[in-house]
Amino acid sequence: IIGASPELLVKIEDGTVEIRPIAGTRQRGQTDEEDGGVF
Repeated sequence: IIGASPELLVKIEDGTVEIRPIAGTRQRGQTDEEDGGVF
């Protein structure tokens, strides 16, 4: 993953890799109508 963001996206600590969602991502709705309300 390549990006230019101040947020932490990938962290490696003691041999464990932790991946965090990209800032600004939102959960999807179950229908198109719910998606329209989210975005």
